[in-house]
Amino acid sequence: MDISEDVRDKLQRVPSGDRWEWAVKNITEKKWHLTEKDFEKDAMFLDAKYSKSESIVKFLQDLSEAVIISHPRALFLHAWLTEIRKHLNGFA
Repeated sequence: MDISEDVRDKLQRVPSGDRWEWAVKNITEKKWHLTEKDFEKDAMFLDAKYSKSESIVKFLQDLSEAVIISHPRALFLHAWLTEIRKHLNGFA
């Protein structure tokens, strides 16, 4: 399961008596043990969508107005910065 995936369709296919157990096993447990690798697909998407420094700054400003990021090393940001570095190293 992808971290940013919409699981509603999958959850509807799980028998109703097993939904809670499925959600705990497939969603909750995974979110307690996330790694930077779990955000790789999302980071690649962000890197492609926001390829210029101005658009990256604007996205981060909009994000900071919409949500509170409680840790400066948030995994999704770290994953995105890793993608940006890969992209920049390709042009070095």
